[in-house]
Amino acid sequence: MNAQETEGSYLLPLGELSDSTGFRDVSVVSASNTRERLRDAPATVIILTQNDLRERGYNNMLEIFEDLPGMDIVRTYGDQPLKVYWRGWRSHLGHNWVLMIDGLIYNTLYHNDNDAILPAHALSNIERIEVVYGPSSSVYGANAMMGIINVITIKNKTENGIAFHGSVFTGSHQSHQADLNLFGKRGKLRFSLTGRFDIGKNDLTNAEKYEWTKSKYYADTRLWGDFANFSEFGGDAHVPYNNRSLDARIFWKNTEIGGQIYQQKNGWGYIYSADRFQAANNWAESNGGFYIRHLQQVQANISSTSLLRYRFSYIDNDSWELRSITETDQDGNPYRAVRFGYWQALNYELSFKQDFQFDFSQRLRLNTGFRYVYRNLNKAWERSNGQFVNTDSAFVNTYPYPEPPSPEIHIPNRAYTEGLGIYGQVRFRLTPETSSNHHFLHTGFRLDNDSFYGTAPTIRLGYVGNFNKIGLKLLYGTAYQEPTPRSLYGSWEANGSNKKLKPQDSYTVEFAASYHSPKFRAVWSTWFVDAKNTIVAFTGGAKNAGSRTMYGTDIHAEYLWNLEKLQFKIWGFYSFVIGEEVKFDENEINIGRDIIGDLAKHKFYFGISGTWQDKISTSLRGRIVGNRETIQTNPLKEISGYTVLDFNLKLRNVLGKGVHLFSRVNNLLNTEYYHPGINLANAGNEAGYFDDSGLWHGSKGFFNSLIPQEGRRYWAGMSVDF
Repeated sequence: MNAQETEGSYLLPLGELSDSTGFRDVSVVSASNTRERLRDAPATVIILTQNDLRERGYNNMLEIFEDLPGMDIVRTYGDQPLKVYWRGWRSHLGHNWVLMIDGLIYNTLYHNDNDAILPAHALSNIERIEVVYGPSSSVYGANAMMGIINVITIKNKTENGIAFHGSVFTGSHQSHQADLNLFGKRGKLRFSLTGRFDIGKNDLTNAEKYEWTKSKYYADTRLWGDFANFSEFGGDAHVPYNNRSLDARIFWKNTEIGGQIYQQKNGWGYIYSADRFQAANNWAESNGGFYIRHLQQVQANISSTSLLRYRFSYIDNDSWELRSITETDQDGNPYRAVRFGYWQALNYELSFKQDFQFDFSQRLRLNTGFRYVYRNLNKAWERSNGQFVNTDSAFVNTYPYPEPPSPEIHIPNRAYTEGLGIYGQVRFRLTPETSSNHHFLHTGFRLDNDSFYGTAPTIRLGYVGNFNKIGLKLLYGTAYQEPTPRSLYGSWEANGSNKKLKPQDSYTVEFAASYHSPKFRAVWSTWFVDAKNTIVAFTGGAKNAGSRTMYGTDIHAEYLWNLEKLQFKIWGFYSFVIGEEVKFDENEINIGRDIIGDLAKHKFYFGISGTWQDKISTSLRGRIVGNRETIQTNPLKEISGYTVLDFNLKLRNVLGKGVHLFSRVNNLLNTEYYHPGINLANAGNEAGYFDDSGLWHGSKGFFNSLIPQEGRRYWAGMSVDF
């Protein structure tokens, strides 16, 4: 391997998945943390190219998950805007998959999720997205149980000069967005500057059709006092959002220095019932940091990648809530009271990662390395609460507001952890380099040691074979997921915490078969997951009390159809998933095994996109999702399935070369549909009321049982490339 090939891992563009002649046999870098052919990678991998993102009309990273097989999603429009249940794993807190940007892990440090990153991440600098299915802990460590998503950005151009891509558009419900990337190259010096902002409100149409997101509760002064009369505190079901990001990088030869910041300011959305929290409560998160990465060709057959990184992950102290509860006076009479309060959690990480690649021959490759991590984390939430005030006397201008929590570090409320992970991955080619058929054996082992959790070994084994146009993969892997600091320390009224939680373990077997030709690609995979020590949510705090098994199958197919002046791409995914887990009653007694809730057994995703004479591009995306049986704590036993279509039209080069106009319609048919609630989903659907004594009879729990989804939404805008 020469230096030019070494750069290809992350510093050179990898190219589109298809062109006018058909599908190309491209490389991926995410399955094994090294560059290899897509067909040779020891995992099922889906690639979304820059062209896919633009032609399908995605507005943000969240929308991409709506079209990925094997995933059940919940869009909450709130402080956790997206929950992803990958391959049947419904999680209470945190995600059991890893989000990476150019190989850097971006799961947040307190919740182990990606909610603050995804809506803020720019689309304009993305070269491609690699979605890797299956356990990847033997390569990347904790939390990569069901897979990883690696966002690969543009880092090089073939020619010197300045390149720009940007888009601005506006849409329904006071929504505005700008997404801009400036890239420059002169010889071995390159730079990239990317920014994005996305502001607006959600669509209220379907919120009025579920009981505990109706505006009548948010606007009831008996529940909220004078606060209900001021839009900045709520008063209806609108949910504001404000997502921003800035990414700056400079490259000199094989060295990259970069820094990012992602900021999210969202309402609390439809997660919580309208008689307990206002949907417009503010949740602010900041994530970012800086790094330096250097790639070095040590010898002709040895390459090295060194990475030093600092990052922060904050729940900012301007995160606030307005909370409503029932109190009793000194005579025992009930009354409704409100309280205003702030939240904060400050978390930091310093890490060093060293990777080596040894190409002993054309048939034998070893990837090995280590990663050291030091973390300085919040334990309990840092909160600053005002007093509960009777709603009869709760006035915005006279309420005794508390001061926000101090941003200073409070030593007694900190957790300090260190972790060291060492790994090795071996790929052995069974057939000679001259053979047209490729057959590989993959083995991998990783040992992680954390000062809090202890030691966690993981392995990966696999066979990958290619028989001309046919490919076969037989894979086995183990993985683990850490309990989040929020689960360990951060209890609050709706959720407890448990300092004794340990990591969850999983074991996965997968078989996949593929067909590849210039015009048609198809992949069929079937898989089985067995998990132990799973974390079960109880009111007083989660416990490692469960176990679960999941199995399913995914089918992917894409077809290119080329005419003289017209090119079409047709794609479709089908997913089947089912799972069982140990269940517990309200007294935390094991009552046997039953289905994992909130999963649709059958899901079908499809789309068609076409370009005519490089003048008009259009796409239609569709999702058909079956019924979902809910979790045990949800009083609503089933969520109806739905069919949703999205449409995108782009007029290319209309005001000059590289200037494009477009319009988008999300939920084209204005379908009324719902996702299941997250967490305990225990609010129910019965109307609330005050009885004759003034006692409020409201929602059955904190967490809504249904999450209303948006109706039809329009967008129009312009993009520029030069």
